[in-house]
Amino acid sequence: SYPDQMLASLVCTAPGHSSTVNDISVPFGTMVTQSVGNWTPTKIGEELVTITVDSPGDVDPDNNYLERTFDVLPARVISGVLADSLSGDPLQGSIYWTQLDIEPVRSGVVEVDELTGEYSFIVAAGQYSLISIPDVTPYPPRTVQVVVTDSDLPNTDFLIPPSRVMVISDNDEASTDSLLMDAFAENDYDTYLWRIDERGMPGSEIQAESLDMLVWSLPQDTEVSFDEDEWGEVQDFRDDITERYGMIFNGDGVMQALSDDQKSELGVEGGEVDIIAQIIAGHDESPFLTSDSLLIAGILWQQDVDEVISDSENASPVGEFIPFGYLAGQALDRDDQIKTTVFGFGMEGINDLDGRFVSRTVFLGRIINWFGLTTEVDEGKDSRVKLPVDFSMSAYPNPFNASLRIQVHTSTESELLLFDILGREVSRWRVDGSSTVLFHAHEVASGMYFLRLDSGSSVIVQKVMLLR
Repeated sequence: SYPDQMLASLVCTAPGHSSTVNDISVPFGTMVTQSVGNWTPTKIGEELVTITVDSPGDVDPDNNYLERTFDVLPARVISGVLADSLSGDPLQGSIYWTQLDIEPVRSGVVEVDELTGEYSFIVAAGQYSLISIPDVTPYPPRTVQVVVTDSDLPNTDFLIPPSRVMVISDNDEASTDSLLMDAFAENDYDTYLWRIDERGMPGSEIQAESLDMLVWSLPQDTEVSFDEDEWGEVQDFRDDITERYGMIFNGDGVMQALSDDQKSELGVEGGEVDIIAQIIAGHDESPFLTSDSLLIAGILWQQDVDEVISDSENASPVGEFIPFGYLAGQALDRDDQIKTTVFGFGMEGINDLDGRFVSRTVFLGRIINWFGLTTEVDEGKDSRVKLPVDFSMSAYPNPFNASLRIQVHTSTESELLLFDILGREVSRWRVDGSSTVLFHAHEVASGMYFLRLDSGSSVIVQKVMLLR
């Protein structure tokens, strides 16, 4: 008969190191994990490590010996600080890193010191992508790529200015947020995203000193509404004409989210409801869109949008839903308040159809200019047409819920890989030319992931977030 378990000893030998662990209990059919302590290599290069297991009564002692050769690389340090670039105050957050030049990629995360904003971690020489994720409003993420050679990297500091624009969104499907934020980025504005489904409605957070503009993006069938305190913060922001510039309400669900009193305070009211409109024509009285400019909802179909009307002398119609002629939005300009726009459609749905109509970026740039800010957007046709490049990747929605759409452009056959934060491969595809890959995250846990597009000579890494 066999005993229920064996007692074994384990001997680990490495250059300058030897350790023994006796009387390890090993139940039959069970894997046992055992630590043999820490070993610090004494030189750079190949080092041989041996492990021997010994157990009384072992009938085959010849298979109890293991050798492994390790490549010992010099340890290097990546360090820096995460801080407000204007005040120098440290920020709370995390640094996510990925080593790009090995296969499979190595990834990890290091927390920033809450008091000093400092971070550091040990790496080997190689090419790295670092992403800083501040935990506080209104600071956006930042990404840098660094190359570590034969010496420690000089400080890689993330000195981040607070965002001037906060987008408050109730969109649970993800492409809408990224499309709108991309339009702000193309107008040279960092945008901080506040997701209502994660954090609830914002209160005093919208009074951040740096914010110039608030954007409320609310889809059809939204259950969002403003309580008295939240609306009080909106009013305070709107009344601060010395520090603020503008506020945008947009989306299919805007008129449902605002109460009658709140609409009245803004100077608008609802007209016809539940219109299905694909094209919006400009209005002659619009301060930033004329009748010869068209908006087309070619990316996200405008379902059940509501008319926005006003009898205020401070309001100007923005456009009309075709073919109905109902007013699509209002631009409100009162001397004692910041300028405000209220749209019955989602700006993220605007599609310029390769430059034939006004683009989302140009339309938003005109609104920003009307608010009193300036942009550098070129309204020529060439600036609005996005042509594929030889090597590029984009993923949306991001964050995503159930599915992620990945668009790639390559001039040669390439590998597209998805890894989790621990560097474990989740999925892999072969792509060539212009391709769209759809990833369904049915059996994948929520959290951060990394996409890697690798042609052999070029590499792109992008962070994506799965939220359920």
